[in-house]
Amino acid sequence: MKPLTTDDAGPTDADLDAYVEAFEDASDALGPDSLALFLPGREHPCFAAIAAEMVRVDLERRTRRGHAARLSDYREVVPGLFSDPAALANAAFEEYRLRRRGGEEVRPEQLARSYSIDVSDWPALKEVGAAPTLGLSHGEPPRAGEVFGGFQLVEELGRGAFGVVYLARQEELSSREVVLKITPRRSVEAQRLARLHHTNITPIYSLHAEGPWLGICMPYLGRRTLADFTRTEPHRDLASTLANQQDETVRMPTWSMRPRKPQSLADPKPQTRALPEQRGLALVGQLAEGLAHAHARGIVHSDVKPANVLIGDDGVARLLDFNLSADGTSTDVQTLMVGGTLPYLAPEHLVSLSHGAPAPPASDVYSLGVLLLQLVTGNPPQAILGDSSNLSELAARRRAFSIEQLDGLPLTPPVRQMLARALAPDPAARYTAAELAEDIARHCTDQTLKHVQEPWSRQSLHKWRRRNRVTLRWAGAAAMACAMLLAAFFAVHRGARLNQMEAARSFEAFQHDVLTARLLLHTPGHEPEIWSRGAEAARNALGRFGGPDNPSLALLSRQDQTMVSNQTRSLEHLLGELDARQNPDDSFQRPLGIAPDTSSSEPISMAASMVDMGDYDGVLRLLSSVRGDNASDPVRWLLLGNAQAALGRLPEAETAYTALVALQPEAMAGYYYRGLARLQSGRYALAVDDFTEASDRSPDTACILLNRAVAYRKLGVWKAAERDVTDALSVDDANPRAWLLRADLRKSQGDLQGAAADTQEGLQRQPTDELGWSARGLALLDRSPEAALKELRQGVERFPDSATLHKNLVHLLADQLLRSDEALPYARRLAEIRPDDLSAQLSLAVLLARTGDRQAAVEIISRLPLQHATPLDMLQLACVYGVTMSLDDADSAESLKWLRVALRRDPTLCLRAAKDSDLALLRDSREYQELMQASTRLSTLRPSGPARGRGARADQAAVELPADTHP
Repeated sequence: MKPLTTDDAGPTDADLDAYVEAFEDASDALGPDSLALFLPGREHPCFAAIAAEMVRVDLERRTRRGHAARLSDYREVVPGLFSDPAALANAAFEEYRLRRRGGEEVRPEQLARSYSIDVSDWPALKEVGAAPTLGLSHGEPPRAGEVFGGFQLVEELGRGAFGVVYLARQEELSSREVVLKITPRRSVEAQRLARLHHTNITPIYSLHAEGPWLGICMPYLGRRTLADFTRTEPHRDLASTLANQQDETVRMPTWSMRPRKPQSLADPKPQTRALPEQRGLALVGQLAEGLAHAHARGIVHSDVKPANVLIGDDGVARLLDFNLSADGTSTDVQTLMVGGTLPYLAPEHLVSLSHGAPAPPASDVYSLGVLLLQLVTGNPPQAILGDSSNLSELAARRRAFSIEQLDGLPLTPPVRQMLARALAPDPAARYTAAELAEDIARHCTDQTLKHVQEPWSRQSLHKWRRRNRVTLRWAGAAAMACAMLLAAFFAVHRGARLNQMEAARSFEAFQHDVLTARLLLHTPGHEPEIWSRGAEAARNALGRFGGPDNPSLALLSRQDQTMVSNQTRSLEHLLGELDARQNPDDSFQRPLGIAPDTSSSEPISMAASMVDMGDYDGVLRLLSSVRGDNASDPVRWLLLGNAQAALGRLPEAETAYTALVALQPEAMAGYYYRGLARLQSGRYALAVDDFTEASDRSPDTACILLNRAVAYRKLGVWKAAERDVTDALSVDDANPRAWLLRADLRKSQGDLQGAAADTQEGLQRQPTDELGWSARGLALLDRSPEAALKELRQGVERFPDSATLHKNLVHLLADQLLRSDEALPYARRLAEIRPDDLSAQLSLAVLLARTGDRQAAVEIISRLPLQHATPLDMLQLACVYGVTMSLDDADSAESLKWLRVALRRDPTLCLRAAKDSDLALLRDSREYQELMQASTRLSTLRPSGPARGRGARADQAAVELPADTHP
């Protein structure tokens, strides 16, 4: 029996997510035959649930592509689904919902008869042509004053056809104020929408289901939407109304395709009267940037209208409700009119409503054009484009519309040209959102339009003059002299104000650098690359004010000055700790952070000290009880996640890291550590996503690239994995682990010459961390076990607290070299390092049994919480008693009992059990033989994971190169 933890584990409910994600990622897979390739074996314990969810996905996918999809199409492919009434009812409801959404008069009773199912608990969908309503058969939505999903509903902000919006407090995050939109539960592409990170898109923090309702949590950025302005100021210029909401006048914003800091919509220069249309263009330009960001990620809004444009308190326009009503899209004209949607829809979108087809990105651009037309003219779209309750008639009017019909309106030629292209009847002739944003930005900065032909006009002359005003000023000496005098005058009188503003900007940058340094310098393990970036951030922060005598420091408030002083001392201490860490006096390695001082009254500092001492349970007790500012400190969530991961509680660690991501979405740390947790828990595709986000925020970081390569390797994506390792080597070619990982990847792809060269390079590099020593030792295992043993022992001498090195030494000595007596001290040390690790304790029990100390082995087992044992742990228990049965005959029954339980949970372990010498004394028993025969038959049917695409294979490498791990 190998006294080691492996990746083998039986299937759990989490298999459902893995199978469905694999099918969803294969966008070309369509129809029953394609779906069958992704199904698990019929003996899978979750087969019916997995099949039902995959059928629901395929029904939706086929319907969106114009097919008449029916559940009966899948009877031959998944007959097991039709024998499970509960799962079948879930899949049948999807057919019912899609057919009703397409306008078909179908009743639940019809599907009940067709599929012999119970439909009494189905929610009541809206009748075709009925007035819009939120009501379901489950009752009314929650009201203000109630609690929903952990949120205290404070005040109703608005109500529409598809939901009620509340101001709420999220108690678990320092009672922060958020917006919670509550809608009838429906399928929402949450994972895709949550990836939208842009200044002009209202982000989605999280989704919370409770009963028949779904709560969508968003930041609270303000109360008013653009629709509020159109209702409350009907007789005034809309763009001017928006500008009047601002407290001060700043420069006109310019746009790029990347998110930027919020800017005001007000006129750039008060001394030059701006056209009203420029302010409308400023708002639409921001929305176009947000749509371009979404379109680049394959997401279409489908419902751009004033009610879905939030005008934040900071003056920034943000889009709301990306696809949130996608599954509730109505084909009923009355619903669309009540929701305010119909006047803004493109002709092709109006036509597609009748059969439920998705709208293309060009439809969003048309809606933006309608919105721009409304802003620059002050007239509602119905008055310009026409109105009708007949969708076909309305679509025909939109196609017949021409910009020449607006000759009576005061529009400048460039804006007319932009409107003409944005409102083109043919979707292919319209702008893309990115093109529209670029032309608006060029127009607002006095440049010629790029994507339409701009006619020569007086406006063009004004643009040229503004672009070349410096040259024109040189034409008059008197004008230049006045300009210089004015500049000097303003410089004298505004100098103090500018200095104060500069000090405020320096303080903001200081705070950002301090937080970055704290997150990176609290990194566990041995991460010199991340520490170096943290040290750089700390030095940047210390250089912002340059000491207590810096004049900029005196311009700050007393509170801010005190904060700078305290945080400066903290950063200097962290840098001192880093120096001690990198230049130790002896071999003892202390996790970087605050020096051990459990007498500290500051909980974050105390928690860092407790992590240092390995008191992870104490960290959880301390940090779970903090309140106030400390509760929302990102470092608190980092330490919580590290403590949970150290205790092997990976789901809880992932939750803590997700909170860190929510608090600091632009920081690398949250994504990186959540990726590590997901990698260790076998959620490889999600780990790849997190490492990609981390790499975007911290490019050319070798440890991020190496961990993403390991995740790709687990998924069988060899080329991407090799590319990441190669990129990591271009950053740091001294890491032996990187060379050996690429050697393994090249060997897997048949490149034996390249693999041999990389192996040679890896063995020549001197390791700097425990994982490097472990990788070199494992690489030598096939060539010379004794050389591998020497390498691993050298690693243990340098890193005496490394669980990874001790595990590999126990494996090598006990199972490869059959020297259990020599392995026993390392197993004892491993059990001391990981006292809460069930596998480590059982490994020690196995070796004690092999060396004849039955009493000590049984005593260890008696102390273990076996209710948390995995199938592999149970097999180790069987091995302990399989060895000790030579000393006590009663142990044979105990060994058979645990073997039976292990194989029942995971029949594939029969292959390991058949070769395990610790069970040799059982093999002559009839019960053992019958048990092994039954398990062998079951193991051939047992699914091991989601079906993979062509080119992927199961990982059969004999040597597993370790990824970066938590403490």
